[in-house]
Amino acid sequence: MAQAVHIPAGAPREAEAQGGSRAGLAALLAAPAFFVLIFILIPLGVMFLYSFWTTEGAQIVPRWTLEHYQTYFAKALFYRQTLKSLRVAALVTITCLIAGYPVAYFIANRSPRWRNVWLLLTTVPMWSSYVVRIYAWRTILGLDGVLNSFLVGLGILSEPSREFSFSQFAVYITLTNYLLPFMIVPLVAALEKIPPSIPQAARDLGSRPLGALWKIIIPLSLPGVFIGCLNVFIVALADYLTPALVGGTDGVMIGNIIQSEFGASFNWPLGAAATYVTAAIAMLLILALRWATHRRAKEVKF
Repeated sequence: MAQAVHIPAGAPREAEAQGGSRAGLAALLAAPAFFVLIFILIPLGVMFLYSFWTTEGAQIVPRWTLEHYQTYFAKALFYRQTLKSLRVAALVTITCLIAGYPVAYFIANRSPRWRNVWLLLTTVPMWSSYVVRIYAWRTILGLDGVLNSFLVGLGILSEPSREFSFSQFAVYITLTNYLLPFMIVPLVAALEKIPPSIPQAARDLGSRPLGALWKIIIPLSLPGVFIGCLNVFIVALADYLTPALVGGTDGVMIGNIIQSEFGASFNWPLGAAATYVTAAIAMLLILALRWATHRRAKEVKF
């Protein structure tokens, strides 16, 4: 004899509520998903196809070829500028990390009220136009700028130096100033999640402040370190405006070469190939950094 199955009275309502919440979530995500598809994924896919096509006159012809990837590796201009751009981006990232970590640690250890105030002050420079800030650094680093005047006044230099402006140094200083907040904010977000009892317990057990910082606090904040380094490195590597305005011939980076291929040279397939090779190299470095930070974080023992 078949047994009657008892269905709770609230089960249909729960199922209906779950179905409604899923439909609402799908509707909520539809707009951003459509935006990502139309304005990011499809353009990236089209540019990827361009990298395998060729040009005839002023037309892009869908004829498959690896010529542009071969040109990238055959011409010293491309891989030299890529290596130089990677070096500058890495140096900017390391500088932002070294300068930003103490600031983030200070902010994270304030009370919630003052933490928000300090975070607001950290992001104030981002409210102004990036181009205005670049021109401000051109004024500071110029031949008659503040830096040269200060060094000549102290007697360190006998006359103004041209090494500060329109050089790799100018690109490095400008990018570091611009990208420092991009490092500090994720570091604060990671550091403020560490319970104060953990470093306090380490000190109670005899650990020195620097030992607790190195063995506990830094490993626990590595997710923020990774996000901050990711933010700074990608923007520094891809930027072409800063080298164009303050770099001169010595400060040209791969972004400027790619921009010229899409602009004056009208060689979009070669520019697309250079873009994807540079992106692939950057992705490998990012994955290596992710692996290193994840491995270091797993070494924390309680």
